Amino acid sequence: QVQALSPIRHLPQAPCKMVVAWGADETSGFHDQSHAWLAAWRGAGHPAVELMMPGRHHFDTVLDWCHDGSAMTQALATMILG
Repeated sequence: QVQALSPIRHLPQAPCKMVVAWGADETSGFHDQSHAWLAAWRGAGHPAVELMMPGRHHFDTVLDWCHDGSAMTQALATMILG
């Protein structure tokens, strides 16, 4: 039942941009999950930017949004503004 409810099995039909970011300091499971999501997203024909963030993990990647020049902020701004 868990597999059936996974968002990776319910991708949107309409094209949608996405930034997939993960910290370089994550365990291999988080890296694998991010790569699996990217493969499924792109496989459905949706554009995606992948961003591995050096020195970060899933608790602190969002802190990069506090800095205008960070790769995370730039990727998000580019996705929204084009």
